[in-house]
Amino acid sequence: MKAMTLRLDANLQASLDRFSALVGTPKNRLVNEAVRLFLAQRVSDTERDLSATLEALKACRLRDPDHEMAIRAFADAESRHGGQDPFDGQPDGGKQSASAEIKRLLHG
Repeated sequence: MKAMTLRLDANLQASLDRFSALVGTPKNRLVNEAVRLFLAQRVSDTERDLSATLEALKACRLRDPDHEMAIRAFADAESRHGGQDPFDGQPDGGKQSASAEIKRLLHG
């Protein structure tokens, strides 16, 4: 096992001290168990999220394998609004609208 320095919130440290004394288990073992459980849960959650994203991407590819619908939608939007865009050719900094559109395309 490798040693490391860890800073805990004072209330968390006090709770760990009391619980360790109550159950007779070293704090090191309790912290290792807590981190192991935390990582197992987070890895599981992340795998589930990534699997869902991959399935959405696969479904999008099946609906539009050559990206023709996406290209057509982009071209239509450009033709409708391109001449009226005061910010044409300038970064807008608005990442949320692009993210929302990507989510809409992925999730239908």
